[in-house]
Amino acid sequence: METRRFSRYLDWFHLLSLAGVYLTGAVYARRYNGAFFWPNLFFGFGVLLAIYFAGLAQVWSSRSFQTEEPRPSGQKTLVNARLLTLFMMGMAFAFLYTLLHAQVLIGVNLVWILAFAILSFFSTLNSITMPRNFLSWVLDGFALSPFALLLGAGAQKLAPNPRLILLCAAILLFYLAASLVMQFQRLHQDLEKKRQVLLVTMGWQRAANLALVLSLSGYLALAAYAYFTGTFNTIWPAFGLLAANLVQGILFSQMADGVRPNLPLLTSTAVIQFFGILYILIIALIR
Repeated sequence: METRRFSRYLDWFHLLSLAGVYLTGAVYARRYNGAFFWPNLFFGFGVLLAIYFAGLAQVWSSRSFQTEEPRPSGQKTLVNARLLTLFMMGMAFAFLYTLLHAQVLIGVNLVWILAFAILSFFSTLNSITMPRNFLSWVLDGFALSPFALLLGAGAQKLAPNPRLILLCAAILLFYLAASLVMQFQRLHQDLEKKRQVLLVTMGWQRAANLALVLSLSGYLALAAYAYFTGTFNTIWPAFGLLAANLVQGILFSQMADGVRPNLPLLTSTAVIQFFGILYILIIALIR
């Protein structure tokens, strides 16, 4: 029962995005280092997951005060949640210590990782305690890129460089666009219940335009990355996913005309575009 309550706080899109972006960073480092350190990949991923679930457990702990169950049951949930938070934070420090002991995350890498580890933890807290507001949207994006991307590269002993930062910018823009589009599936309920979420406070038409601009900006950043790294011949299929933007534009136009949108299709375009770009990048970097 408690496991089911805990799992309902999971944001599967964000969690899978963290894993995908982390792997992208690791594969990027392999391409330029010429070696792949499997133990470091595991320990870095452990840091990432431990921080995420520590934040999730902290939210579970705070929500236990609002339970409708009898007080003994609610108190048990509170204790379990706090124990899980401590356990996850302990695991994060253990994985981080292992990487430090192997002299992996040192110098500028350590500064970046510690700064964004804190950001990621508070991103998880904010995105669930104040769901889908502007701050949680931005924090989620920055926790993903550059944090997860730099952690993946740093765990493979690669320091940040201008090309990697350019890739961070592209992935950040794509994620912000995708997560914004995915909020449209709950827009009707948000309007009915007058929730102060991002789409309601900003206005859905402005949000739709912003999502399209962010996606197009992501392609511009990706094109700049391809130009400066000379990898256009391997990542050019990613630009075929511009078709997803075309479909989104058509669906948003229908919404503006008062036509009920195909929300499953709208959500699918966001998921396909984001994970499709990550997949193409990973395959191109492996070659």
